[in-house]
Amino acid sequence: VDATSSTTRDLIVSIAPHPLYKVSSQPGESSQTLTIVNFDISIVSITSSYPNGITEDSSAPVIFSFSREFCDPSVDLTVYFSVTIEGGQQDVDFTVSPAGALDGTSIVIPANQDSTTISINAVYNPLFAGTFFELDLEEDSAYLLAESDVSVDASISDVVPDFFISLNSSNLALTGSSPITFTVSASSLKSLPRSSPVTVGLLFEGSPQPGVDYTVSPASVLQSESITIPAGQSSVTFTVTPVTSSGDPLADLQVGIKPSREYSNLPLISLTADEGSPEEATFTLSRTGGDLTKELFVSFRTRFDADAEYTSTPSSVLVDTGIAIPSGSTSVTFGVSAVNDDRDVRRVIR
Repeated sequence: VDATSSTTRDLIVSIAPHPLYKVSSQPGESSQTLTIVNFDISIVSITSSYPNGITEDSSAPVIFSFSREFCDPSVDLTVYFSVTIEGGQQDVDFTVSPAGALDGTSIVIPANQDSTTISINAVYNPLFAGTFFELDLEEDSAYLLAESDVSVDASISDVVPDFFISLNSSNLALTGSSPITFTVSASSLKSLPRSSPVTVGLLFEGSPQPGVDYTVSPASVLQSESITIPAGQSSVTFTVTPVTSSGDPLADLQVGIKPSREYSNLPLISLTADEGSPEEATFTLSRTGGDLTKELFVSFRTRFDADAEYTSTPSSVLVDTGIAIPSGSTSVTFGVSAVNDDRDVRRVIR
């Protein structure tokens, strides 16, 4: 029936008990639900191809898909949305296709199409500036919002430099009095120069003693146990020279990269939620890697007003918009409870 209501309706058909037969007790076999949709109006939704985000060296873009269903596809449909971009800059850290698609507040799903897309391509550059995107569908009289998939998040994360050390191919023998050349390289800088220098910590281990069995040039490398990759370069070299040519003075010398959270040992942060009831949930924030001997404060975002729409345990989570993982721990938990404000709206905490 062509009803005037612009909502979906459920028709539930259940088998009634009767002395002449038995009703199946198996789930889904004694009752069926048919959803009746008003085809006079579209239901729109939005999804992301990479909800967990991409890194800035990714060749695959983040694709936001605007879709419609239960409608007349022969006409254009304008879908309205809001967008929040934090961190990076367009054309510096990312590009948008079609150009300008995120500059406005609407997008058109063309006639005879069920969907249209906006693509975000990461730009690999030497600047540290992660980018966060949030797109929310807006209500309009021309369509209904889906029960889910009305808001999406995505991010572009910086590639943290990974450093490695290698011997020059012409000086592989650790014997004799010839200098041995080591190269410290930043593998993820690719061919792009970095706009500022990066200092890499070094380890000199083994039985050979500096000044007695070998010297290092530049001398500052041994004194500071570090070396600096200059701005505009992706590698730098230093040499180790045996003091004596007899025997194998450097056979037990080990030279390596010193771990540091600044460039190669950053912790991986994850968030999980356990919904205890429709009004409350417990979140667990975990870290993998990094320096577990130190406290780590992790910041996060929320989409609604603290205190007015939800409370947290401990309450400092709301004030600080973040929580600390204690030293020696890999995780911490906090609770969130909804406030009964007499408003019949759906709220999402991210």
